Amino acid sequence: MSGDDSAINEVTTETFRDYLVCYRDTDEAEAVCGDCGRPVCGPAMDISLGGVLGSITGDPGHGRRFHDSTFSQYASGLGRAALGLALVFVSILLSYVFPGLVPGIVAAVSPGPIGLKPALVQSTAILGVASLLTLRYQGGEHSTNFRIRVRKTATRVLCDECFENTMVQLVLFYFLTAVAAVLVIVGLRDIVATGALKPFRIVALGLGLGILRDDIVALAVWILEGGTEQSATAAGAEAAVED
Repeated sequence: MSGDDSAINEVTTETFRDYLVCYRDTDEAEAVCGDCGRPVCGPAMDISLGGVLGSITGDPGHGRRFHDSTFSQYASGLGRAALGLALVFVSILLSYVFPGLVPGIVAAVSPGPIGLKPALVQSTAILGVASLLTLRYQGGEHSTNFRIRVRKTATRVLCDECFENTMVQLVLFYFLTAVAAVLVIVGLRDIVATGALKPFRIVALGLGLGILRDDIVALAVWILEGGTEQSATAAGAEAAVED
């Protein structure tokens, strides 16, 4: 880096730092709100179980750091697509091509049925379909421009005011997380209690819900926000007609 570039960089850094000084505090801001761009004074509280428990005895923070299910980043989805197709293929293979394969193996090693075939068939189908439903498809003018993408969420920091707008998202996120965890626990409990593997499909339902959780939350928030905007537009149109 040349001397002129270094000087410009120092001036730019000082300029931005001046804007990030908190109004009621002499300390510099720890972060910038991801929505409005205002400085977040002090450490941002982590909106997770560990972060909430840690804030009870420490500084709760002035901003909020949380897992944003609606903030999308995209990466190649070829690996996810291959995994989903492989799981669905295994389910079809065991159901229609080799229907007696799994029962024959179980009969050779176990004195009684353990429900391995329905567990494998249904679980692989559930997980495979869930994986494929998370994929996005990006087209183009030519067939060679076709891309398979997978949506990746991110951890963001928001100021307290902007964070208030994420309550619906957080409620849905933790509700789906709790339901998925309950399904996994119930399935494992039934496997231990019955000594059979058929209840593993309940575990697969929980895992599938966990895979689709962010997409479900993002879709629900999009529908709710779209309905609110349409209602506001309709109300404005009615007011204009009345005037």
